[in-house]
Amino acid sequence: MNAATRYQLLNNFTILISVIGVVIALLDSGFTLPTWLQQVFHIFYLVIILLSFMVTAGRYIYTKKPLTFNKVAVFDALTSIAIIILLTAHFTDLVRSGLAAAVDGFVAIKIAVFVTFVRELSDHNFNLNRTFLHPEQFFILSFLVVVLVGALLLMMPNATTQPLSFVDALLLRLARSA
Repeated sequence: MNAATRYQLLNNFTILISVIGVVIALLDSGFTLPTWLQQVFHIFYLVIILLSFMVTAGRYIYTKKPLTFNKVAVFDALTSIAIIILLTAHFTDLVRSGLAAAVDGFVAIKIAVFVTFVRELSDHNFNLNRTFLHPEQFFILSFLVVVLVGALLLMMPNATTQPLSFVDALLLRLARSA
C-alpha cells in the first residue's frame, strides 16, 4: 500500500472518529456522566486532535505539488492555531484545577474537537451529483434534520431547568427556527 492510499485511509478514519467525537461531546455536555467516563472521553478527544494534526501534516507532506500559499493552507493554519489556543486554555484550566480534578465543564477541548471536525470535513470531497434527492428535497430534508436534532438536544437534562417532552422541545425548536 502506497503512502497516498494510507493517507486517504487515515483521512477517512479521522473524519469518522471526529464525527463520533462531536456526538460524544454533545452527550458529554448534555448529560451528567460519571467522572471515569468523562476522563475516558477526555483521552478520546485528545486522540482525535492528535490524529487531525497528523492528517493535516500528511496533507502537505504527501502532496506532489509544491507548497503554495492558498485558501486551504490559510484555513489549515488558522484552525491549527485555534486548536493550539484552545488546547492551551484547556490544559491551563486543567493544571489550575489540579490534575486529578474531573474534566467536566472544560469546554475548550470540546470546541477543539468541533473545530477538528469542521477542518476534516472541509477537506473531504463529497460528490452531491450522485444523490437521489433533488436540491429542493435535500433542502427540506436538511431543515427537518436540523429541527429534529435541535429538539433532541433540547431534551437533554443539562439543556433546560425542567425536563421537556419531545413535543414541547419540537415546538420550541420550530418556534425558534421560524
